[in-house]
Amino acid sequence: MTSVAAQSQGGGAGLESGAVDEPNETLGEAALAFGPFRLFRSRRVLAEGEAPVRLSDRALDILIALVERAGEVVTKRELMALVWPDTFVEESNLRVHVAALRRLLGEGRDGQRYILNNPGRGYVFIGQVQRLAGASLHPPMVNLPRGLPPRQGRLIGREAVLDDLVVQTAVRRFVTITGPGGVGKSSLAVALVERWLQTSSARAVFVELAAVRDPTQMAATLATTLGVSAHADDPLASLTTYIGDEDFILVFDNCEHLLLAVATVAERLLRSAPRLKILATSREPIRGDGEWVYRLAALETPPTWQDLDAKMARDYPAVQLFLERAAASVESLTPDEEDVLAAAEVCRRLDGLPLAIELAAARVDIFSVPGLLKALDERLMLSTPGRRTADPRQQSLQATMDWSHSLLSTRERVVLRRLSIFRGSFLLQSAAAVVSEPGLTPNAVLEDLMALANKSLIVADPSGPSILYRLLHMTRAYAEERLDEEGETDVLARRHAQHFKSLLSEAQGRWDTMGRADWLAEYGHTVEDVRGALEWSFGPQGDVAVGAALTASSFPFGYQLSLIDEFKRRIQVALGELAKASPSQLISEVRLTAALCALNLNTVVDPVELKETFDRVTSLCARLEDPRHKVEPLLKEGLYLLEQGDYAGAAARSDYVSSIVRAADDPLAILLADRTAAQIHHHAGDQVRARQLAERVLRHPAKGIPMTYAQTAVDRRVSMRIILARVLWLEGSAEEAAGVAAEALRLAEQDGAFAVSQALALGACPISLWNGDLEIAEDHIALLVEYARRYALDRWRRLGEAYGASLLALRGSPPVLRPEPAGLMQDELLTTIDPSWVNERLVARARAGLSGWAGPEILRAEGVRLARAGDPQGARAQFQFALLAARAAGAKGWERRASASLHDLLRDDETGASPALI
Repeated sequence: MTSVAAQSQGGGAGLESGAVDEPNETLGEAALAFGPFRLFRSRRVLAEGEAPVRLSDRALDILIALVERAGEVVTKRELMALVWPDTFVEESNLRVHVAALRRLLGEGRDGQRYILNNPGRGYVFIGQVQRLAGASLHPPMVNLPRGLPPRQGRLIGREAVLDDLVVQTAVRRFVTITGPGGVGKSSLAVALVERWLQTSSARAVFVELAAVRDPTQMAATLATTLGVSAHADDPLASLTTYIGDEDFILVFDNCEHLLLAVATVAERLLRSAPRLKILATSREPIRGDGEWVYRLAALETPPTWQDLDAKMARDYPAVQLFLERAAASVESLTPDEEDVLAAAEVCRRLDGLPLAIELAAARVDIFSVPGLLKALDERLMLSTPGRRTADPRQQSLQATMDWSHSLLSTRERVVLRRLSIFRGSFLLQSAAAVVSEPGLTPNAVLEDLMALANKSLIVADPSGPSILYRLLHMTRAYAEERLDEEGETDVLARRHAQHFKSLLSEAQGRWDTMGRADWLAEYGHTVEDVRGALEWSFGPQGDVAVGAALTASSFPFGYQLSLIDEFKRRIQVALGELAKASPSQLISEVRLTAALCALNLNTVVDPVELKETFDRVTSLCARLEDPRHKVEPLLKEGLYLLEQGDYAGAAARSDYVSSIVRAADDPLAILLADRTAAQIHHHAGDQVRARQLAERVLRHPAKGIPMTYAQTAVDRRVSMRIILARVLWLEGSAEEAAGVAAEALRLAEQDGAFAVSQALALGACPISLWNGDLEIAEDHIALLVEYARRYALDRWRRLGEAYGASLLALRGSPPVLRPEPAGLMQDELLTTIDPSWVNERLVARARAGLSGWAGPEILRAEGVRLARAGDPQGARAQFQFALLAARAAGAKGWERRASASLHDLLRDDETGASPALI
């Protein structure tokens, strides 16, 4: 074992003698170097050469601990305490991270080893570590794509290909890497994007299409990965708007089953986004307009005619890959001449396909390398009748899977085929719940799952809060065929759907105790499996009750992942099926309809569609007795009335619900009712009551409102601060109001698209405009329009565009074509910002006392209109009416405006000047 080097070289920055020290900040960050790697501890970056190596945080913690104590045994207990403090985890978690580290460090490359296991104790880092220091020594920039799959090891034998692709793709916008399954298309695409990003500030997004079965879901999958909501009628419009003219790289991985859909999306996006670059991987060309195809060959293997020795064999990339992966799987492997020559023959017979080679190398733990070659001769290379016309490499890959499958125990085969029911990444607990049954215990399933992972048939992803497992696309497809052959698909699909129903029911219970970002990190990986479970539930062999419960439980995905349009469609499907169900499932219908109401209040501008949704929820609530389930739908009706400008009706509905929940003495239902009442009473004009309610809601000790009561899209910390900011402004505290609105926006950014849009639309934008902070208002308006377009929130987009028109008017720009506001409440809000929005209907409502909070300002706006029209006498009367109304409401903000307008009018009368009122 070699400890940290104590070498020295004279002059300048370079190797420095002594033990591992903390970096000298005046010289730039020091690095710990071993082999081709540099480890920057304070910046938490590992670099191979100049390129960053992607590591999970936990794997990096382990590496830092081992390198800092190179030559010493670091016990498993120490490592687990460091990486998972105050948390009990299985020792297998540590093994998964160490195995991933070995692969990423290229253990076995040229015989190099870094991490050894000390049986029963822990691990020791045996690489020679040197401390580098110097003013020019800095970690590389880490700029990696969103959605990038976990890296399973270094890219071998593709350096020349990668260099060629970098040159070729510099002048091409649509590139497809094609080749047979298992040839390494995805790994090359990842490496190519990483190379691009070393010299580019472009945004890059990796879109995995393997789990997408329905071509119509292509755009939805892209929208999910981008974090954009797509309209059902034209989903690509939202995506093109989102990308715009930014430098953008999209990687579409595994396209072969979606060729037409990918071609359609790629062509549309490339036409609309001038600086977009698309990279795709597929077993065949996509045949899209402008596509440039790179056909990826297998790794080079020694030719049959060459008289090899071990040194020559090691020069071939396929052999390098085999030896490196075998060494990562078997610590004690030190290949001799016979092993290397046998490895060369194995690679040759596997046609140089990287995936097939990796699968074979993972079996060295059972066979010696020569024994592996013998097994290949006996089992793998047999021809299959009727398949002779298939591509030889595809034959070999199929044969590799057959052979790999044949080496599994009977129980492992059962577990593997049943795991194919999972569409995405899954937890150990989920695997045990779905796969186990009498005679196959959960512990046995977990044991076999770990064995399958060790054999490279399952991939472990340790990058998140919990280790996730997934089947590679090719492995899943193979295992699904075995599942169908055994007639187990329907049974497993039912069990899978019921499990995710239970899992999301548990997740619902944690919604009110976890931060939303933490909740999403914990449960977001389930979205693909939830989609699959929903498709089965509403399919021919499905279970409508399971589907309805799943739909209701999965609302947070619609909100937090911004899958708004998709979840609206899923709710509508569920409601259609529930309408036919016998017996009736009234509670599920009410919850789903209430959720649809909430979504429509943010997205729908058609008043007929809105009314139909709320009429339906009213009818359902009339049949429901349990007040707990009636609270949210009835309160949503109050918000609907608010949108329609019926402030008195909304207040009456709010008071009615409050009386119900207080009679039931249900604290959480009271909290929900108070939250909505604060919003309604503010708009109805009762600012004292609105403030009391908002402050009460914020003081409430509950961490959140359970989803049993409400599928609330916006955290109450945000919504109540919006109300408080507006109340403060009306009370005359303009500066304090701006501060509270800014705090609401800051909290909203941690909560999601709905929250940000509302914090801007109802808080930050109007308050900055009321205060005359036009530069700040401009930024807020631009952000609102961007968010609303990105997430298909049409009602807020309309309002944002109207704010933009008002901003131009306030700056004295010529009139522009104004967008149509979405509802009476928006009309009145806009009139308080720009008097040119005023009309006879709004004035009549204000005079009749129907305009609530905005009434005094609407009257003042009418005075401004009259003054500009040359009617100073009528204007004076309106300003006086506005002043009295503002005083009666205690709205000092409006009172100051009315008083100022009256003062300006009187001054202009005396001087004969033209009115310049706003």
